[in-house]
Amino acid sequence: MPCEQDRNEDGKRKSDVPRLALQYSHKDPEELALRLLRAIGHEWNDNQIRIVPVTGGINNTLIKLVHKRNDLAGEGIHEGPILLKAYGVGTDILIDREPETENHELLMRFNLAPQLLARFDNGMLYNFIKGRPARPEDLRKPAVYLAVAGLIAEWHARIPCFASPRVVAHDAGGSATESKQTKPSTSLWAVLQKWIAALPVGAELQRARRAQLQAELDRLVQQLDQRSEHGP
Repeated sequence: MPCEQDRNEDGKRKSDVPRLALQYSHKDPEELALRLLRAIGHEWNDNQIRIVPVTGGINNTLIKLVHKRNDLAGEGIHEGPILLKAYGVGTDILIDREPETENHELLMRFNLAPQLLARFDNGMLYNFIKGRPARPEDLRKPAVYLAVAGLIAEWHARIPCFASPRVVAHDAGGSATESKQTKPSTSLWAVLQKWIAALPVGAELQRARRAQLQAELDRLVQQLDQRSEHGP
């Protein structure tokens, strides 16, 4: 997560990324795309913008915005592709969008993520990176998985890491209680705790299931979170 000096006196995160009061709608994606482009200062003519749906996303709507112009020979040139990501409805239960954006901006500073151009009410806009998703057969190739491991090692070597807040446990009725853990939690535990807290508790079976998962999480944190002993 970003450094503490990246926050204002009131605790809010500092950011140079513009936040636009616009809402994505499946009914008229072209209109929002054009308004976003104008808001960030892109002088693209409306009739020269191609809107290309990007498949492969699980929870979000992804749209590639391409500026197509003609060169002196009349050939089509595609420049400056931008990716529009609109969050899926209800996905904020599973994904905390503020830390997601903080992480993107942090990676961006180390040239490990594409430039984040703007945020809007239910999504973000950032530069498009050309490529294709890795397939299962790709990940079995030594050249690929060794390269992935090398990049992950680079991330850990270059990016500062900080302790996350402690896990707050919840009882079967959904009330927050003091966590039994005495060690600092990792972001993994915080995410799992959030998911457990979002589970329904209207029926007895649901309450029992949530209590079981909470007990399992408490046990995992106690057994596996060794950061207080071995460092981050």
